Amino acid sequence: MDADALTSDDDTSDPETNANASNEAIWNAQQKPNKAQPLIPVVEQILPVLIPVAEKWAKDVDVMESLFSILKQTLATINGSSTLVIEYAMRLVLISFRIHPSPAAISLAKQVWLYYFVS
Repeated sequence: MDADALTSDDDTSDPETNANASNEAIWNAQQKPNKAQPLIPVVEQILPVLIPVAEKWAKDVDVMESLFSILKQTLATINGSSTLVIEYAMRLVLISFRIHPSPAAISLAKQVWLYYFVS
């Protein structure tokens, strides 16, 4: 068997090569313009529906924790690409606080504050 046949040009076992490829992929992703995320239009249509849900179920801790968990994950995913989503998230926090303050609402408000206003 030929020694050249054992080593290919596409050797992925080299950790340095893999690290360089990974760093290059990250750099390329950061350099690309921010494309519209398909999640944003969907979330922008769903959030208005969640306001009556929050008003009706604000005293149910489990429902509100689930609602705020979804919002926290959504805000982290969209990375500040939609001020409308941020506005609705804060509106839901205010609704929750008027009816029944919850730790989940505080956590979401804190995330919005730290992520969008401090950084």
